[in-house]
Amino acid sequence: MPKRLLDSTLLISHFKRFSNLAEKGQEDARDWAKRLIENKGTKAIVSPVVIEMLAGVRDSHELSLTEAFLDEFDIVDERKIPPQDWELAGTIAKRVVKYDRLVPRRIRRRDREQNPRTQARDLGDCLIAAIAIRLKYVVLTEDRGIPLQAGRTSGKPPGS
Repeated sequence: MPKRLLDSTLLISHFKRFSNLAEKGQEDARDWAKRLIENKGTKAIVSPVVIEMLAGVRDSHELSLTEAFLDEFDIVDERKIPPQDWELAGTIAKRVVKYDRLVPRRIRRRDREQNPRTQARDLGDCLIAAIAIRLKYVVLTEDRGIPLQAGRTSGKPPGS
């Protein structure tokens, strides 16, 4: 079984289902994180996931709950992002769908379009995918863009 890490979309959507934040404490947040870890079978995340999670915090109580929630996860990149991860993230960000006339009909995987468009990417997703590729992790995500973009670059989608 491949090593798996959790994307920020999973953590954020799970955390948002944590109801009545005003009445909850840090231990409740830790328990809520443990439920996600048990459900997904991994506690691995990367540092951009932490930043994306913290960037959505709106008040000091939510910050303390978010930090307690995040404490239950292992940051597998040890908060170290080498230059090759940034370079690969840039490559992932630059990938766009080829015009149909450049793709032979027998290998085309979608219906023909006159002017195909690629979904917009963001820095966090590109960096998460790059780190996952380097560390040989599969990214568990609710965001279809991460595996598609990274798969075009590496041949191995982080979400496969």
